[in-house]
This record gives sequence, structure tokens and C-alpha cells, in this order.
Amino acid sequence: MKVRREGDELSEKTLITNQGADAKTRRRTSRYGLHLEGARTVFSRIARLPTESVSAQTGLQADGHRQPVSSRRDHKTLEVLVDKNLAAYAGTAIVMVLLDLFWLGGLAKPMYQQGIGHLMADKPIVGVAVLFYLLYALGVVIFAVAPQHDGTNWPVTLGMGALFGFFAYATYNLTNLATLRDWPVRLSLIDMSWGTFVSAMSAAGGKAAFDWATRTSS
Repeated sequence: MKVRREGDELSEKTLITNQGADAKTRRRTSRYGLHLEGARTVFSRIARLPTESVSAQTGLQADGHRQPVSSRRDHKTLEVLVDKNLAAYAGTAIVMVLLDLFWLGGLAKPMYQQGIGHLMADKPIVGVAVLFYLLYALGVVIFAVAPQHDGTNWPVTLGMGALFGFFAYATYNLTNLATLRDWPVRLSLIDMSWGTFVSAMSAAGGKAAFDWATRTSS
């Protein structure tokens, strides 16, 4: 009887040990299964990347259906807005260059030569001049034209353009008055007045181009 009892206890211990090993094996298998499933998910997502990239370009989703109408509408709205601002930039730059050529190249040239002729170069550096007009026209668009995008605020556009020009040209002329010897005050006042006028007219040109682009895109 004692031998049988010891045998039964040994069988029970063996059974418990085997059950514990089976449980560990199942947990390990389950863990490996989760890892495997995770790896499959990652690889499936990687495999879909080219399709999703192409879908973004073609307007189709990965399942072949078209993107929502709101997404396409937002993309179209962004394109139209970019076109309007490019038109405004071109209109602003063209007006400013034409007016400045008339002013600096003809009407006011003798006055500038008389006042600061000893500081003027024989020929302007064209690259620097082009960079100035590109940057200045961009400033006029950002601060005067683009904020008035509803097509009705002409007085505000002209006023903001004039203020932009006044502050920019005043900075230049007042700095010269403060730092350069014998810089003519009269010339500074005239130049500041011209900067105010030409900036307002450039803003008007940009506003007209913006409104034209708005009409053609609608």
C-alpha cells in the first residue's frame, strides 16, 4: 500500500509538471504567434506603401475607390490660392519695375545725380537690383495684397501698400541721414514720398492681378 501511495504521488507530480510545461509551451507559442502576427502587419503595411503613394497622386485610395470629395476640393482650393498669389506677385513686380524705370531712369535722375552723384556708381549692379525688386514685391504682396483676399478692400490694399513703402523708404533715408555726411534732407523727403506712392501703385497692380485670377478661376 505504501509503495502504491508513493507511486500515485509520483504520478500526480509528473502530471502537474507536464501540465506546467504545457502551459509554458502554450504561452511561448502564443507570444511567438503575436510576434509573427505583428511582423505580418508591418510587412503588409510596407507592401501597401507604393500603392498608397500612387493613390495619393492619382486620387485613388488603396482599395481602388476615389478619395473623398472634400479632399479633392481642398487640394483644388490650394492650387487656386497659389495661382492667385503668383498672379498678384507678378502684377506687383511688373508695376513697380516699370514705375521705377520711369522715375530713376528719367524723371528723377538729374535730381539724384545732383544730390548724391558722388556716391553713385557708373553702372548699377543688375543682380542686386533684381534681388531688391523680387524681395520688395514679395513684401508688398504679403503685407498689402494677400490679406485683402475677398476682392473688395481696395482702399485698405492701397493704404497698406503706401504704409509699407513709407516705412521701408523712411528706414533707408533716415539711416542715411543719421550715418552719412551731407546726405540731402530734401532728397530724402522726395525719395520717401516716391516710395510711398510707388508701393501703393504696386499694391494696386498686385490687387488687380489677384482679382483677375479670382474671376478666371471661378
